[in-house]
Amino acid sequence: MPRFTAKLYPLQDMLKDLPDSIPNDCFVASLVMFTSVVEDANIRDSVDEKVDVALKKVYSGAPLSLRARIYRTYVVQSLISDTKSLYRALDESSDCSEVLEYIDHQVEFLSDVPFDIVRVSAVSGGACVVARHNLVLRDWEIDADQRSSALQMPFQGSVLFGTQLKEKLHKLCKEKKNPSSLKSLPGDRQPSKLKSSLHQPFNGSLFAPRGRFQPDGAVKGN
Repeated sequence: MPRFTAKLYPLQDMLKDLPDSIPNDCFVASLVMFTSVVEDANIRDSVDEKVDVALKKVYSGAPLSLRARIYRTYVVQSLISDTKSLYRALDESSDCSEVLEYIDHQVEFLSDVPFDIVRVSAVSGGACVVARHNLVLRDWEIDADQRSSALQMPFQGSVLFGTQLKEKLHKLCKEKKNPSSLKSLPGDRQPSKLKSSLHQPFNGSLFAPRGRFQPDGAVKGN
């Protein structure tokens, strides 16, 4: 079992073994790795180890999150079944204590597992940010201390970098008097002209015959 499920959720014994028999983890990890890193990419510099560690966290986070969702699916199905059993027991005036105990365990699990999913996703997302920072900053000719300081810059815009980081990096490169190291950072995408034109207000007649009406509404003569 993965570490975050080692707290032994209050599941029935037969349900605990079900997720372990589903061979999805390796396929999900392979898919994430294939779609996150270019196939022919070669990472060869001093930040290799940090990038490798960060990417491993990203890859491992996907199957862990999937496994938590698999657990949750089984528990929801079991909860529905036990709820129906409870209704039948109430109709028959039978002892409901055992069914209520099962339902209590299932509700406790369902209230806990979303926090684990969020935590795993947050760790994976943070690791992805660290990896992308390192991969971009590897092209800048700055020393280890300056690189470490640059990695602490906050997230800005819809990408990982903002004007604050750009200004700092250009300042560091100018101090070293090395214009060749002045590079560009990924920036926010500008809205395309096509998308902006779609939001322009419509002026004119929708069903006007072509060539019959002028923009000001004047009718052409025959």
